[in-house]
Amino acid sequence: MRLAVAIYNGKKVFGEVRGGYLYIIGEGDLRRYIEYRGEPKGESVRIDEVELQPPMINYVICVVVNSAKMLGLDDPERAKKELSHPRFTIKTPNTLVGHMGVVRAPRSGIRPEVEIALITAKRIERGGRVKEGILGYTVFNDVTASALTKEDAYYAYRRDPTTGEVKREYVRGAPFIRKNWDTFGPIGPWIVTPDEFGEFRGKDMYSSFEGEMVQKGSSDELLFDDKEVLEYLSSFMTIEAGTIISMGSIGYLEADRDHSEYLLPSREGFMEAGVEGIGVLKNRVIFE
Repeated sequence: MRLAVAIYNGKKVFGEVRGGYLYIIGEGDLRRYIEYRGEPKGESVRIDEVELQPPMINYVICVVVNSAKMLGLDDPERAKKELSHPRFTIKTPNTLVGHMGVVRAPRSGIRPEVEIALITAKRIERGGRVKEGILGYTVFNDVTASALTKEDAYYAYRRDPTTGEVKREYVRGAPFIRKNWDTFGPIGPWIVTPDEFGEFRGKDMYSSFEGEMVQKGSSDELLFDDKEVLEYLSSFMTIEAGTIISMGSIGYLEADRDHSEYLLPSREGFMEAGVEGIGVLKNRVIFE
């Protein structure tokens, strides 16, 4: 089943997407669906006649460096061994925009990061079972302003773990400013329930800008899958129902060893992020 949120007759509604139509279940976003479930009420509208919205407004837990290429490595086994467990950052609700929404970019440039995001269906207690805890999967574009990495960085005195010496070091800092501009989190166009989405592995993924391929790969490149990420997160925190967790991205076709420095051409246009089994998320990029 596919579930979407849209603006219809001036109201935010959610419903089931089927055969090019949105069959309305109720008002609100998918948090209401999680709380009350429900079936379509008979009212329907063509999906191309409504303005699709983010399926959920919430903060996003983002898995970072979840592919060997994003670590500058070619060997996934080595990359996973070196990481040992998933690493995370946060995207705030102000970043979220829906399918065909506008991404407002700084003139220093941005890059897309095609990702598979999941939304939790229930509260997962710390140390609890994650089975059947997923409401569905959606496409997430973890837009990043690579040139603003320096705005997150700072110098500090830190102990060198190899020598024990305390010295002044350049610290890149948490990826916050470069990832949390308004509109830097396109998500959608809908969510696909686990029974329809199937296995997490083996899903083709891509991003493009103005028809030119930027990323092309599959979820097989991701070091930690959805279950591993959920199990690790729930080992130290309670995960509330409706939490968005994005699984990390793949490498870039035109990048040197440091894929984190990749930037799109400095021009306006349309950006796409696609995942097999879900669909294509399309957004217009304009300069602020």
